[in-house]
Amino acid sequence: MALYKNLPHSRKKTEELPFYRPIDRVVDFLWENREKLFPYLVAVLVLLVVYGGYRLYGLRYESSASQMLEQGDLEGAVQKYPRANASQIARLKLGRKALEAKQYEEAIRWYQALADPHTNNSLYRV
Repeated sequence: MALYKNLPHSRKKTEELPFYRPIDRVVDFLWENREKLFPYLVAVLVLLVVYGGYRLYGLRYESSASQMLEQGDLEGAVQKYPRANASQIARLKLGRKALEAKQYEEAIRWYQALADPHTNNSLYRV
């Protein structure tokens, strides 16, 4: 039950106080059912930790691929981080370099990976 600093003078100490705020009902429900809700709370916390770990892994993966791309190691970025967005950009740059050098077979090889039907990035539709 929600606790208040002062009881109204017209009420006896054994009477329950009415809920004054909407959040009081929620807090009261959570307090009364805390043993039933505990496993769900633990499950939600575990899911949050797993999701946070996955996001952290993804950010570090993309960051490492971007660093390789900035250093100019285009082929290394493609080989070491094939799923990263920076790897896809490296493929585009390598394909363009091959076209400028008139190495058409090499350009086709680089662009072929980008022509995958599962690719849904708008960068590839240009």
